Amino acid sequence: MKSFAVAAVAALGAAVSGCATVFEGTSQEISVVTNPPGASCSFERQGMQVGAIANTPGTANIRKSKYDIIIKCDKPGYQQAQFLDHSGVSAAIAGNVAADLLLTWGLSSVVDSADGADNKYDSAVTMTLLPISGQAALSQLPAPSPFPLQMHCKNPDVDGTFAQDGPFGYVTARIRFQVNSSSDSGSVNVSPAAAAVCTVSAKKGTILASASFAFEPTLSWTAGGNSPREIEQHVDIAESRPDGSHATFTIKAKDETQGTVTLAFPITYR
Repeated sequence: MKSFAVAAVAALGAAVSGCATVFEGTSQEISVVTNPPGASCSFERQGMQVGAIANTPGTANIRKSKYDIIIKCDKPGYQQAQFLDHSGVSAAIAGNVAADLLLTWGLSSVVDSADGADNKYDSAVTMTLLPISGQAALSQLPAPSPFPLQMHCKNPDVDGTFAQDGPFGYVTARIRFQVNSSSDSGSVNVSPAAAAVCTVSAKKGTILASASFAFEPTLSWTAGGNSPREIEQHVDIAESRPDGSHATFTIKAKDETQGTVTLAFPITYR
């Protein structure tokens, strides 16, 4: 009887430990190829962004879930392309669940179902973006800046608009960032898995003297009825000092809190 109990425990341990190998963890890589290449893609699940690719072809590491993912790809001059990546269970996993019912009474399958390990998405996605023709394509191009500067953010592509803010050489650009959301097409999207990178560039013959940032509390909000300024505590911003021609800002969400952050970027040039 004692030897039988030991054997049963050993079988149970082997089944539970083997389950993780079959299920291949709780995340997977999804590669996206677009025609033409060079598109920016976002991965959305239940209205929240869970990953991004800055330029296709590329790969994103996505946490598994029983919920489907919508992949949206954009490129200037082209219509947005979308792909519904269904969350399913592979044949290997289904076979493992059957074995699990015999060996562990379904215990390890319950654990893997809870953390999403027994779900799997299509790992290779290919999409074709259709061109926008005529005047519609021209209307999508950003208006030329009256200042010898350019500010461009990725995820997706958004250009900042400058406004005079003092004497000659003093301007400010303002950009909205959707934190863990992508409901505003004119905003840049940020999440813990996908940072936004904004670059200020000076045109030829112009020296970028300084570039900084400041929160705009009246133009920000935090989900759940919390104070608008609370969202500032959930965003991390790193900046590089201007080298005379460029300055870079990297914006990333610290956690899953949703909201909108509006940043002002005071800039001086000569």
